Amino acid sequence: MTLKPEFGEHNHAGVIEQLEKGQIKEEKELASGDQITLLVIQGGLTAFFKEDDASGPAHSDFELLAFDLDQVLRFHLLPHTARRQIDGRAGSTYEVFRQNDLLIPLDAKWDSFVDDQELAKAAVFDFLINAGDRNWRNFFVDTQYRTIKLFGHDEIMFLKNFSVSDIVRKARERNLSLSQDILDGIQHVVPWTERMAGKFMYQEILTGIKSRAQTLLTEKRIPA
Repeated sequence: MTLKPEFGEHNHAGVIEQLEKGQIKEEKELASGDQITLLVIQGGLTAFFKEDDASGPAHSDFELLAFDLDQVLRFHLLPHTARRQIDGRAGSTYEVFRQNDLLIPLDAKWDSFVDDQELAKAAVFDFLINAGDRNWRNFFVDTQYRTIKLFGHDEIMFLKNFSVSDIVRKARERNLSLSQDILDGIQHVVPWTERMAGKFMYQEILTGIKSRAQTLLTEKRIPA
């Protein structure tokens, strides 16, 4: 049996420390409208830095909330993420996915490359945050480990409801039940939302996550 690695080959605390304050060896601005910079950090870690929009909600607050939730669930769907400032610009940095065996889910049958319970984990995450913008632009399929990798958790993902998450839709089509391991992870979500109260400005998001976690624990599947 091949063990599924967490992101990167370094320990969790070490990666977070590098993302927060590791010496930057190279920077490259990407040609996008999202103010994203590719960083090479001393020690070989490659990361993206996304600057907060001064005119709106700090997207790094949402990125960090998503990463924290993933850690509470122990699903390891998201890359290591940390808050950082570069030349006075505040934002978030997150580890770049390894490139081998990653599939952009353009084909309608992308889920055939994902194990049932791995699809269920990603669907649970998206159901909890009520993901309103999950599509082929912000997740990958890892064909080697048959898992899903999520990214792009800004305010649009949390606050807009453009459509039902593509991942949630696939899980509903398969009518997947949730394994005990997944349910054990969800058990940690309710107390986490209570600990986060007062630390995150959008309390309605935490209230929604708490309510949907309770629904999952009762239904033991993604409800229609």
